[in-house]
Order: sequence, then C-alpha cells, then structure tokens
Amino acid sequence: VANTGGVINVLGANFNQGTITVNGGELILSNSAALNAGSAVLNAGSVLGINAPGLTGAAPITRNGVLTIQLGDTLALQGTQFTAANILAGDSVRLAANNVVGFESLLPTNVIIFEEGNNVSSFNRTQNTGINLDGGMLTSGGFRRNNQNQRIVSNGSLTPNDATLINGTGVVGFGVSGGTIAAPSVVSDNPNLPNRGTFTINEEIFSSGPISFGALGFVDGVERQGVVVLNGSLAGLTGNITQVAGTTNVQTSLNNITGLSVTGGTLNLKWDNSFVAAQPISITNGTFTVQPDGNPPRLPNNTFVADFNVGSGGQILWRWTGVNDSSQFINALGDVNNDVTLDGGLLSIISTAVVTHELPGTRTLTLGGAGGTIDIADDGVSSASTLELILGTDGQLAGNGTLTKQGAGRLVISGNNSLSYTGNSAVVGGGTLQISHLNALGSSSPFLTLNGGTLDLNAAGLGVDNLVVNGGSLQISQSITGNFAGVFGGLLVFEDVPSIGAITFNGSQVGPPVTTTGLRGILAGGTYGGAITLLGESVLDGGSAAFNISGSISQNGTGSLRKTGINAVTLSGNNSFTGNVSIEQGIVSFSSAAALPDGPGAVNVLAANAGVAFGYDAGFLPSIVNFDPALTTPGAAGVFGIDTASWNSTLDLSASPLRLSSTLDGTVLAGTTLTPNAGTNRFYFGGGGGNLTVQSVLGGNASLEMGTSGNLSAGRTILAANNTFTGATDILSGTLQLSATGALGSTSAINLNTTTTAFNGSALAFGSLLLDPALTYTGNAGATGGRATGALLNGGAIGWTANRTLTQLPGFYGATINSTLANPSLSTPTHLLHLGGPFSAGNITLSGFAVTNNGSTPVAIVKSGGNSTLDLRSLSSSNYTGGLSILQGTVLVSNVNQLGSGRIFVGNGTPSGRLAGTANLTAANPLRFTGRTIGALSTVDVAASRTATFTGLVDGGTFAKTGTGTLRFLP
Repeated sequence: VANTGGVINVLGANFNQGTITVNGGELILSNSAALNAGSAVLNAGSVLGINAPGLTGAAPITRNGVLTIQLGDTLALQGTQFTAANILAGDSVRLAANNVVGFESLLPTNVIIFEEGNNVSSFNRTQNTGINLDGGMLTSGGFRRNNQNQRIVSNGSLTPNDATLINGTGVVGFGVSGGTIAAPSVVSDNPNLPNRGTFTINEEIFSSGPISFGALGFVDGVERQGVVVLNGSLAGLTGNITQVAGTTNVQTSLNNITGLSVTGGTLNLKWDNSFVAAQPISITNGTFTVQPDGNPPRLPNNTFVADFNVGSGGQILWRWTGVNDSSQFINALGDVNNDVTLDGGLLSIISTAVVTHELPGTRTLTLGGAGGTIDIADDGVSSASTLELILGTDGQLAGNGTLTKQGAGRLVISGNNSLSYTGNSAVVGGGTLQISHLNALGSSSPFLTLNGGTLDLNAAGLGVDNLVVNGGSLQISQSITGNFAGVFGGLLVFEDVPSIGAITFNGSQVGPPVTTTGLRGILAGGTYGGAITLLGESVLDGGSAAFNISGSISQNGTGSLRKTGINAVTLSGNNSFTGNVSIEQGIVSFSSAAALPDGPGAVNVLAANAGVAFGYDAGFLPSIVNFDPALTTPGAAGVFGIDTASWNSTLDLSASPLRLSSTLDGTVLAGTTLTPNAGTNRFYFGGGGGNLTVQSVLGGNASLEMGTSGNLSAGRTILAANNTFTGATDILSGTLQLSATGALGSTSAINLNTTTTAFNGSALAFGSLLLDPALTYTGNAGATGGRATGALLNGGAIGWTANRTLTQLPGFYGATINSTLANPSLSTPTHLLHLGGPFSAGNITLSGFAVTNNGSTPVAIVKSGGNSTLDLRSLSSSNYTGGLSILQGTVLVSNVNQLGSGRIFVGNGTPSGRLAGTANLTAANPLRFTGRTIGALSTVDVAASRTATFTGLVDGGTFAKTGTGTLRFLP
C-alpha cells in the first residue's frame, strides 16, 4: 500500500506481510487494525496515526512488526497500547492518552513528546533520547535512563506512581521551563505493596528554572500523601525549589539553588547544605523540617545563608530523634546569622534528649503582626519537660507580634529586648515560658495571658498589672511589682520569694469549668512573705514540698482557705481572715495562735482524701475543730502534727481519728496527758514524716500502733519514757525507737509488721523497731527465751543505733510472708530475718550461732538501711534456703555457707545494696541485680587477693564491681 499526499483510513485491517509506505500523506489505523508481521515506513512529512481506543486484544503495533520513522516524520498515537518502534535520527514521537510499554531503540537526536494523559510502564530500556513533557507523564512501572547526556525538559509534570525508580547512571533533569515532580499514592491499600506512593530518584537532577515537588493522591477515596526521595546529586539544580504537597526527603546537598519555598506538604532536609538563597526561605503553608539521618543519627551541618519567613500556615520543625549532641543544634537552620520571622507561623522543636539549646546570639527571632508560636515537645516516647530553648542575647527578640508558647518544654527569654521588640505580649498555652529579664518582652509590664502550662516570672521588678491567668501555673522566682486583681483561675507557685508586695486573690468560681485560686510551694522550705487578701475561698495546694506563708492573710468581705496536696503548709503570719480552714489532704500547721482564723473561723478536717492533718508549733488550740463524721477509721484519716515546738498541755485524742506525729521535730513533754482513741483503746502514732519524741508516760490497758496515714510518710516516733500501757505494740510502717529501758516494758507483744503478706526479693513494705545497744530493756523489748528480744518477726526490721553483736536470733519468728526471693516462679511461705531499718547505724554482727530454716519453713535474711552493715563472717555454718536480699547497706561474708542456698538479691536503693566478700568463696546461688537509678548501683566488693566465684544464674540490671580482688562468673 503506497500513499502519496492523501489520507488512508484503515478500519480493522491486519497487516501481516508487506510494507506500508507513507510519502507525505497520512495513514490512520483505527478500531482493530494491527501491524503484526508487516512493516511501516514513514517518509518525510508523513504521519502514521493510530487511533484505537476500543482495542482490548493485541496491540496495534507489536514487536513482530517494524515501524520506521524517517527524518522529519511523526508517529502520533492516541488511546493505544504501544510496544515497540524503531525511530530514526531527527524524528519524534508525540504521545497523547497512551499506555506506553516501551521502545526498541531510540537515537540521541530523537525526542519523545508527552502530551496529556500518558501512562508509561516498563519504560526501562536503554534510552538515548530526550523527553519533552508538554503535558504530563504518569509512570506506573519501572523507568530507567542510561545516557548521561540527555534531559527531561519539562513544561509539565513527571508523576511517578507504584514503586517507580529512576536509578540508572544517567541524568534526570528539568530544563529552564521548570516543572513538577510528584508522587501520588496508590489506588489500593495493598499491604503487599508497601513502597507504593514513594518515588526515589537516585540520579542527578538538573534545572536552571524553578522545580516544584508535590506528592498527593487518593486511596479508596481518602487523600494520602506520597513521598519523593532525592538520593542523587542535586548539583545541577540552580533555580528555585518549591514544595507544594506531600513529602520530599532531601538526602543529598542542595548547594546550588537560588531559592527555597514551602507552600504545602513537608520538605525534609536530612543532609548538609551550604547554598546561598537570593531570597528568604518562605514557608507560607506546610512544614520545613530539619531532622537527623544516618546511623548513629546526626543533624545536618547546614551552613546555608537564608533567612526564614514563616506565614500563618507554615512551620519550621527541628526534629532531634535519636540525637543527644546539643552542639548540632547551632547549624541545623544554616548559618548562625540566619534570622527567623514568624508572621502567624510556628517554630517547633521535637526531641528525644533532655538538652538545653541556646539560640546563637547572632540569630534574631522576629514576630510579625500576626505573631508567632514556639512549640517545644517530645517525640512521643520521652519527656520534654526539661527541654529548653534560650533566647539570651539583647535584641534577639524583635517585631511587633504576640509570642505564643506551646509544648511541654521550656522557653527562656533572658535578653534585654526593649529596643527591638514592641509586641510587649505573650500567651502561654503549654510547657513553661520563663521571663528572666525585666525587658525580655520589650517592657517591664508586658501583657501576659496564661491559659495552661507555667509562666515563670524570673525577673526582679517585673510588673504584673497586665496579667490574665485563665489556667496553668504562675511561678514567681523574683520579687515582682503590681497587684493581681479580678478572677485568678490558675495555680500560683512561689520559690522562696519574701519580698513580694500585697497580692489580691479572687477565688470565686468562674465556670464552666470551675476554677479556684491556688498557692503552691515548689521548693522544700520555700517561704512566701507577702501579704495576701482573700476574696472568697482560695485553695492552698502544697504539691509535694513543704511551704511556709509568713505574710499576713486578710480578707475583703469573706475569706477562707481550702488545703489540698500531700505536703505540709505552715501559716506563721498574723492572720485576720474569719473564714474556715478546710483540710482535704496533706497538713496545715499553725505556728502561733495569731495564725489561726479569727472569730468564728473553724478548722475543718474533711474526709475527701486520706492523709488529711493539722498541726501546731506551740501549745494552743483553735476555737473550733470539726471532724468529718465520715472519718470513722481511727489511725487512717491523717495526722495531728506537733512540728517544731514542745507540747505541754493535754492531748485528748479520744474522739479523734488522727495519728499523733510531727512533720519536723516535735516533742510531747513529760507530764503531758495523752489519751488513746476511745473507740479502739489505741494510741496512734506516725504519718507526719518527721520525728516525734514522746516524753510523757503512756498508760492504761491501751495498745499502741505505729504506722502511716493515706499518702503521708510514717516518719519516726521516739518513746523516751518508761511506759505502763499493757496492750500490744504493732509497728506497721515507719520506725518506733525505744530510748528508755521500759519504753515497752509492760506491752503484751511487739509485732514487727502485721499487714505485709508478700515479698518479691526487691521491694518490701515494713515497719522497724530501733533499739539502743547501751540500754538493757525490760519486758518484751529485752532478752527472753533464748532471743535478744521478745519481738515477733513478721517481716518488719529490727535494728540498733550503734554497733551490736547478736549471739542469738533477735526475736521469735511470727507470721510467714509469701516470698518469691528464692524462686521467682514460685511463691513460698517464708520467715524473714529482717535486720537494719532506715535509722539503723553501725555494724550488726551475727556470731556463734547458725541461721537455719524454721522447721520445714524456709528462712530468708533481709538487710535494709543504708547506714548500717550486716556482718555474717562469724556466723556458724547455716543452711537457710529462703535467699539473701540486700535492699540497702552492706552484707559481709567470708564463707559460702553464710550465703545460704537460695537466690541472692543485691538492690539499688539509696544508698544501694552491697555484697562484700572478704575471703575466697565459690557459690552456686543465683545472683540478681536491679537496674541502675540515679546515684544508686548494686555493688559486689571482693577484698584484695581474694576471689569470689558464682556459678549460678546471673540476671537483672546493672551492677558495679569494687575492691581489688577477683570476681568470676562461670557457666
């Protein structure tokens, strides 16, 4: 068939043999037309058009046929399956709406022109041609270029799908007209195709014009982000780069570009860059991220020169995942002279490390009219509460917008910004904003709004007239000026600031939600010395640290205080408010009668939370003390605290559910009448956490109980009189110290722990009995029945205030404890020989007797107390099987039999446990260590020229080897 100048339309023909020659005319194949074994020759000025949109069988042009396009000719394909063609020099292929499978061969002078709608798959043969994107090209299979001299010249977009990979030795580039590289997501959430939607370019990209990166697609109707990964050289990029959508990971240098902007999606810099941008990096929408790469991870060492402008939808994100070197922070955003402008934008720092970063003094943070937000957060795994960013140079904060602080970390502004920043305002919504200079926010009386987190006023003389507190904690670390007025809805924190002027609080409820005023002490021993005026009810929230209010508390109208938090708050000023003091939790102490509420004011002990208490530093009583009727369990509700002074008047606790104790060092003087609780006929001590010395005589047929109350620590009670009470003595928690020979001379029994029933070898709740080795005790506290004391050993500790040698057991075995010390997988009823306790001191030496099981019941030795040592070197051969647990302090051994045959546990309390060998020994005992904590480490010590060998299982956490001897572990 020969055609010269005309048009031949072929409908359904099948060319199996022969040659089709087109001389300047046009041959159009459509419908089911196919070129199988035949050939086609297009001469100059000719067109072969294939238009078969309905074709579903064999391709119109197959590998069995030969298609030759002469110089100046065009192959125009539309809606076809195209598989093979030979294209001669100077010819071109124009494609529109085709599924292109591949080409047999192309010459360097050929050009493939992609118009709209082409889908290229398996385009992976040797390519020697250029490609013009006049429209767009969607690649749904492999795409490979192997010639280093060719380019993709783009007026359109290259859109890779599936797991498209450009990884030949050639160059993929964009010409002066620029274009878009996009990676959409796939059409299906197929778990077998995890890399779909990711487009990795391992070759070099050239462009002297702008390039846009975008990666958005839809999966089952839901928008998904695709990812473009740039691994190859980007030295040929000399124009501007714009991130428009999705995610682009730059894992190589962008050192020759002239501009960078983000209008959508995320642009990640993971490699060192040193470009010089003609304009600031603009982030109008989307995120510019600098994050670590490599193993171990490191942040890019960027030295590029470009300021940042961040708009209302934009964000700069520093991500520190896995990086602990804070020095990498400085160059993460390029040259130290690069400034950052936030005009409605966000600056975020996300980290896994607890580090402090100081923004280089040459870098300025400018807040535009729309303001800016700084967010310091963690990576979702570790806490960011101590992450810190410091703006410490004068003039480092500039502009006229409002600063907003978010995230759990701390932002510190300590420079003088009076000449650079006119915004004069800050909003705190999370974490901590610390203002450490009088003019950190431009003036000495900035407009401050606290909605959450903490605002730390750390600059002396800072004004608070323009402060609004809707929530969060206001922390004052220096003297301030001005007067709080109106509704205060947050929590006020003082750090020992005695020079604050008068402050007015309004504790009225504003809701929803309901808010009240709070005073909170952060540091132990903190004191607030300013005057306080109450408007309604305010809350004293002591947190967990002791706090003293030495200033006067008055009222405007009516005023009352409500105590929450587990700590002790002391009122020591001359107070004139007439409302009640209601104690829900913790302790409120009054240091003088003047500190009590005036007139009709009462002290209400409420039952909302266990551990409530009230205490006094001198011998006086409030005019009214009301106990909540719900406080029906004596000894469990709280503490009557005698704190620093001596009590010399009657203490009638017959109707009180409270324990008698002290939060510091109190004394009940001799001659003071103490009455037990009438309902239980018991004296209740402990729960204040301090030391209470009782010099008065406890008599009658009452019992005594030493313990704790709710979440208040038990502390120590010292019995300094020869008491005559005849009931039992139960030591549940805390320490009962006997400083008189007859302190427990008439008690019917001494029970060391009656509540704890389980022991895992590493943690034990117990009470302790503390004795003086210089005293010879009477009654059950003295030697009896072949025992050093008559105490019942139910798991509690027994110890001495100085060196003590025992030639017999210190007491009688009482109740068993279900212990997993000897065998972690089996709980066994065990007797505990527990020696030491928190106040024990010196050496406890066991000498001349053996520690054995109590009949068929295993016995375990437990050592507690960090200031005492248990010396087993003089112990006779022992065969106890319940194990050896060193919770705290040191245990000395010189013979393997002294270790028993059970598991040995060495703890890491404070101070930590320590097993010390002073002679050669070989033990088969399993050995367990706990993990390391701050300042504590399980220790094994071997004396000089000695060897300690362990052949049993060794597990647990970190331990330390000390001593100059040898420690061996054998399988």
